[in-house]
Order: sequence, then C-alpha cells, then structure tokens
Amino acid sequence: HWDVKIGVALAVVMIYLTMGQMFAFKLPIPSFLNLEINPILYTLAQWLITIPVLWMNRLIFIRGFKSLFNKTPNMDSLVAIGTGAAVVYSIYGSLQIFMGNMHYVHHLYLESAVVIVALIRLGKYFESKSKAKTTEAIKSLLNLKPKTAILKRGDEEITIDIDDVRIGDHL
Repeated sequence: HWDVKIGVALAVVMIYLTMGQMFAFKLPIPSFLNLEINPILYTLAQWLITIPVLWMNRLIFIRGFKSLFNKTPNMDSLVAIGTGAAVVYSIYGSLQIFMGNMHYVHHLYLESAVVIVALIRLGKYFESKSKAKTTEAIKSLLNLKPKTAILKRGDEEITIDIDDVRIGDHL
C-alpha cells in the first residue's frame, strides 16, 4: 500500500519539523522553516504535510462520522473526533498566525492529527495483512482433511469417500 508508506513518511517528516528542536541536541532545520524565524512558512509547511495525509485517510473520517451519526460509534469515530478537533483548532491557530499573532505558532496541533491518522492506518494495514495470513493458514488446514476413510463392516474393510462417513460407522 503506497498510501500507507507515504502517510508514515510524511508523519516522520512532520515529527522532525515540529519536534526536532525539542531534543537535547537540536536537529538541524533550514532557517526558512524555523518557527521562531519564519512562523508563516513553518505553518504553511505543516499544512502542506497535513492535507495529503488527511486526504489519503479520508475514509477514517467518513466512516467515523457516519457511524457516529448512526449512533453506532467505533474506533474511526474516536479518531475522527480527536484528530478533527486538532485540525479545527489548528485552522484557528493558523488564521491567528496569518493575522500577525505569532504566539499561536506554539499552538498548532497538526502533527498530532498527522501522526495519529498515519499510525492508525499503519495498524489497519498490519491487521489486514495478519487476517489474510490467518485465512490462508485456515484454508491450508482444511486442505489437510483426508479425502477417503477406511470403513470396517464386519471383517471387511472398504475405502469410502470422507463425505459418505455417517454417525455410527466404524473406521
């Protein structure tokens, strides 16, 4: 799944961009993306990462809100509400930054939405791969079933199709 790989790669880039300066040894970042030097480009860079990740994972939001409105919430509902709230608040924060209130550069939560959605999607990918392997293993086990049985009638033994075996037969 190319979209899962792209989503995880963009999440890693987002973590580097937004949290790289929080480590004891600050990760290098170009000055034009530094939140203190250029908060507007920093904000735009986050949106350039966020929009494709949210678009590739839009089914999480569609299924989540649909099941919520049908009063049958599921995990997608929880993810959609949580990440949706982070995105909506980040829209507000971005508008504040674009209007000159640079304090909001510290209150964008797009990385949370991107990382959560990417990891949920990665988990679903692993789950589907695991289910496929389990299904194949079960099919293989079913194919191990014998095709014939030896039925004993008195002193005589005859080979019969396994589907012809009945309760009470001596095999």
